[in-house]
Amino acid sequence: MGERLVGMNSLLILMTFAELLIMATYAITETSQ
Repeated sequence: MGERLVGMNSLLILMTFAELLIMATYAITETSQ
């Protein structure tokens, strides 16, 4: 039970991090144009 919860948490953190990375890349490309 605990291990599965940790897996879900790390996946959620990974998805949030990926979303922030995409937003940052998008912002950089928008400002550079």
